[in-house]
Amino acid sequence: MKKSTKTFVLSDESLNLYAFKVLTAGIDLDSFKANPIMLYDHDYSKPIGQWTDLQIQGTQLTGVPMFDEEDPEAMKFYSKVEQGILKGASIGLSPIQFNEATSEMEKCSIKETSITPVPANKNAIALYNSKGQKLNGEEAKQYLLSLRSTDAAPKTEKQTNMYQKSIPALVALCLQAGHTVNLSAQSTDDEVEAAVKKIGEKYTELSGKVLILETQAKTAKEKEVEDLVDVAIAEKRLSASDKQAFVDFGKMNLSALKTALTALKAPEVKTTITAPAWGAGSGGNGGNAADDRAAWTFDDFALKAPGELELMQGADPTRFQKLLSAKTLNVRAIAHIGNN
Repeated sequence: MKKSTKTFVLSDESLNLYAFKVLTAGIDLDSFKANPIMLYDHDYSKPIGQWTDLQIQGTQLTGVPMFDEEDPEAMKFYSKVEQGILKGASIGLSPIQFNEATSEMEKCSIKETSITPVPANKNAIALYNSKGQKLNGEEAKQYLLSLRSTDAAPKTEKQTNMYQKSIPALVALCLQAGHTVNLSAQSTDDEVEAAVKKIGEKYTELSGKVLILETQAKTAKEKEVEDLVDVAIAEKRLSASDKQAFVDFGKMNLSALKTALTALKAPEVKTTITAPAWGAGSGGNGGNAADDRAAWTFDDFALKAPGELELMQGADPTRFQKLLSAKTLNVRAIAHIGNN
């Protein structure tokens, strides 16, 4: 497991997406500590690690994420967390006792805790029923009503005042979600419920947009990785058999891939000249080609195999110089005879 350097606030006692508070002291951590699973955005098909260092500090429940190093997808989320791209965490809880009078979750247990893509909704939660089934907005409302505290009583004036004081916080959440609502201390329960519904809808909308952007970024990054590796292979800096390993590496860390590929150099091509048998063909007796040419003069090579004469100059300069010297002496001798 790869432990993050970041500590997340998993839950506090501020007003959440469903307009109630989760009392930190009432959270049962024992069962969760036995299996502190970490999901991405409450999706059980995306288990990416576990939570460690779970602590209750005042009204806050905090924890540190640990990512599955064997899962490339999990390590992508690790990178986003370390870079500060993903900052949100959200608990998935199973209610045990809910006090409607004070809008407080007095007792609950944690089913899972997720890294979330929309950090602004820092108090977002997911609700599960006793069967472990995730609940939507209306289902969650009805389920909470069925879990009223046994000592719940009609709201007192003090409790009503507390409820009314939560209105500004709800208005702020709506504005944060891009909605303007007309709520006041005299707002009805239906009006408050409608405001909460709008927040939920905006959360769903933003989550969808984030997913689209992440998919587009992933596609663009994967193409860039493929292109970089293909260029390195074409330039002989990398073997084609190593392509997949470098592609997988690049998907995890693009910057490191660029550095590694830049450091790779194509092997130098060394040209060697091997002394030939000074051409194929023969001297007419069917013998070895090299033996046939052993008695050739400079003029023989110039007339019969000029290409081999050129090769000889580079590969066997001693023999070339010997033939050239003999040619020079012969020319001088002929010139001397002509002068006499």
